[in-house]
Amino acid sequence: MITPAAIVITLCLALPICCAAAETPQSVIPQPLDDSPTNLSDVTVEAALPKEYADFKGALTGTFGTNDVSAAIRLVDHARDVLLKSAEDSVEQRQAMDTYRGAWRLALRIYLGAKETNETTVTNLFLSEWNNHLRDRDIVAASQLYALTRVWDPRLLTSVFWDVVGNTDSRRMVMALGWLTRMRLGGDECDKVDKTSVTNRRLTTEEKIIIYTSAQARKGELAHNPYLNLGAAIPPEFDYY
Repeated sequence: MITPAAIVITLCLALPICCAAAETPQSVIPQPLDDSPTNLSDVTVEAALPKEYADFKGALTGTFGTNDVSAAIRLVDHARDVLLKSAEDSVEQRQAMDTYRGAWRLALRIYLGAKETNETTVTNLFLSEWNNHLRDRDIVAASQLYALTRVWDPRLLTSVFWDVVGNTDSRRMVMALGWLTRMRLGGDECDKVDKTSVTNRRLTTEEKIIIYTSAQARKGELAHNPYLNLGAAIPPEFDYY
């Protein structure tokens, strides 16, 4: 069991207090749910995938039905292909990750529109695609979680999501989970992500602590109790890329 004292000691050893946090890209800054899910303009995606974006826009019916979800997932898959073909740790890869996050944000907005119209068949189709993509390579799935941070819906914390938490061995995924936890999860969800990560034998102690401190900081905010913010003064340096 990870104790608070161990958390503070490990954080002090692993994360320099004076280190500067990475600049947060616009594509992962959390925002309230968009009141206008028909607002699908995204400069990043359009600039990177002009033809695919135009095809996506042209295919939309505005009804948030099966056709619209399918068009959004096609756009997501185009962005995924570009991301997986990009060179590791290159400028192109970072741009491709921004594009992939943007494509998911567009898809998520359509999903929110389908929820508003109570289109169960359509939302189930989206959830199926969401789960399939969460099982993908870490560089892909982590970008997907960062997109969820910005266009949030707790229903997307599916059984597959919890399976990923309990079995991932990727530090990139840990950083994405920590960021999502810190910015969006509710109190019970924070407890669950912490407990699930603790039982994941593939993660290092430091990686489990990153998720733990993110959960504690979030719970402190939700409870307006600074004493729950244990370790929050030494935040993990989230790796958006």
